[in-house]
Amino acid sequence: MDPLVRPGQSQQVVHLTNDPSETLVALLGDINPDSRSLYTWTQWPDRLWKRPYLTPKSESLLYDGFSRTHHICFRPLYLPQHWLTTSCSHGASSPSLSERSLDQSLLSIHFVVVGGGISGLCSAITLSRVGHEVTLIEADENMDETPLSAGAILPPNMVKLLKRWDLAEQLQEMTAVMPGFEINRFDTGEYLGTHAWSEELFREAGGELRTSNYSAFRKMLKDTALKNGVTIRMGTRVTSVSSKRHTQPIVTLDNGEVLRPDVVIGADGLKSVVRQYVRNDEEPEEKTYLGMDVYLMHIPGDRLAEDPELKPYLEEQKLMRNTYGHKCGAYMYLTPPPPGSGRQYPDIVFHIFLAGEGDLTDWKQFTPDELLQRMGEIWHIKAKMIKHASMIVGGPIFERPVLEDWVSEEGRVIVIGDAAHLFYPGAIQNMGVAVCDAATFGAFFRHLHHHRQIDAFLDAFAEIRPERIQYMRTMDFANLDFMMMPNGEEQELRDSRLRQRVKKGLNALDADGVDDALNGANVPSRWEAIVSIFCYDAEEEADKWWANWGSLQERASFSKIHTELRFDVQSVEQTVVVEE
Repeated sequence: MDPLVRPGQSQQVVHLTNDPSETLVALLGDINPDSRSLYTWTQWPDRLWKRPYLTPKSESLLYDGFSRTHHICFRPLYLPQHWLTTSCSHGASSPSLSERSLDQSLLSIHFVVVGGGISGLCSAITLSRVGHEVTLIEADENMDETPLSAGAILPPNMVKLLKRWDLAEQLQEMTAVMPGFEINRFDTGEYLGTHAWSEELFREAGGELRTSNYSAFRKMLKDTALKNGVTIRMGTRVTSVSSKRHTQPIVTLDNGEVLRPDVVIGADGLKSVVRQYVRNDEEPEEKTYLGMDVYLMHIPGDRLAEDPELKPYLEEQKLMRNTYGHKCGAYMYLTPPPPGSGRQYPDIVFHIFLAGEGDLTDWKQFTPDELLQRMGEIWHIKAKMIKHASMIVGGPIFERPVLEDWVSEEGRVIVIGDAAHLFYPGAIQNMGVAVCDAATFGAFFRHLHHHRQIDAFLDAFAEIRPERIQYMRTMDFANLDFMMMPNGEEQELRDSRLRQRVKKGLNALDADGVDDALNGANVPSRWEAIVSIFCYDAEEEADKWWANWGSLQERASFSKIHTELRFDVQSVEQTVVVEE
């Protein structure tokens, strides 16, 4: 046994093979005074396999200078049971290449994610996938059902990430591909064109545009997080968060319990407790009403199937229907019935946008008649559908002050999703940006091997995400303005250009000359903007940052270290010393 193992400590040396060329290598870095750490790699021929099974809990490294003697004592290594063996032979004790993850963090730390919405759940999933310990705090007592929810739009830039996270089978079961969209007038139903997404676009983007029942989608993410080992604390609220430089943050729960994770992620939405701490201001934020209200509506397909005039929209209509009106507009799309529901027909979801009077200050429920009264003149088919709605909720669209920094002044606490950047409810990219936030976290913290990197990764996240999100918000709001354009000369020009496209057999977003009324929104064309959004890869962007900046910073920090300690591992042994 290593004489430097302290009383009461466990030393465990893990045999992987008896090939002396395959050794454990200890690389020493700067020491965090609050959490001394030993990081180990296993060197395999022609590749570097990162092994994630170290815990950051106990002190494990003492040193008296990089150029002199290194005193090492191993902390316990927690490995899959079938790895542990006292035999030096090859076989079950030697993991196959397929069992070796190249995507796991070298250092595992503890994250507390506040909020169990899409951004919170996806952050928990992606961080647990790369080897970190995650505790998710959610106020809802039950995450299997989400009351007052309608549908979910899953853009290609989101779908490609979910597929990488091994969720392709679940997506196939519970989502439907939206092959394009159709444009109609809000008041008359006049047909103004169709745009079909090309298979080439979906291949280039790495995913399709899909729809899902929101409640079922959230449940699937919850189940995936649990399967990945995430601890979910439902029916629990966070009352306060605090942090101090170079120490673990403090999270206080409503039952008085205190958590001390390494990082706090605030994904707690519009009324975020974590955002208030990051702002470092006890005064509530002022909101700016944008003069628009949004109404989200769920219509069970089984109800529409009983009406011969409406049933064809369930059987034949797979396109999203966009309706353009005078200071109003709407999206309508189909969502598959939740898995296991036994229902035959898909449901219909509406996102309806109306010019507001400022009388809605928060979300509230509406009856179909109340909503129809607010909508004014509307195509009779849509009015007939709305009367079958099982759930309608409406609320104001407002703007909130932009956070100067998403990371707290003392570090280790960050906000994401709606807690950081507010899209309007019902926006096409609302869920897409939430999942991209989460993917960026996982891509950064996959490279973690030292505590000093934590603040660097959080700062990098807050550096690269805001600009991208602002671009996407600009596009989504521009699309909303385009759809709700007041009647007048500009609206007539828009509609006439759409009609011309129909006559020429063009897609609604296809370019039709240089001077085109459909171009604009601060981009060369709407089509080019959509392509750039659909093809965006959040993980790839994070990897670019790592290649261009993060890895260079790490090499610079290790430039003064010239010593490598190598250990030839020949057997497995575990000893606990109990005497002083």
